[in-house]
Amino acid sequence: MESEERLAAARVGEANAQAKKLQEEAEHWRQQRKIMKGYLKKKSIFFYHRYRNSSSHELF
Repeated sequence: MESEERLAAARVGEANAQAKKLQEEAEHWRQQRKIMKGYLKKKSIFFYHRYRNSSSHELF
C-alpha cells in the first residue's frame, strides 16, 4: 500500500511539474504576442504616414 501511495504522489508531482511548465510556456507566448502586436502597430502607423505624406499615390 505504501509503495502505491508513493507512486501516486510521484505521478501527482510529475503532473504538477508538467502543468507549471505549460503555464510558463503559455505566459511566454502571451508576452511574445504582446510584443509583436505593438511592433506591428508601430509599423502600420509608420507606413500609413509614409504613404499619406508621399505624392506617389496621387492620381493628378
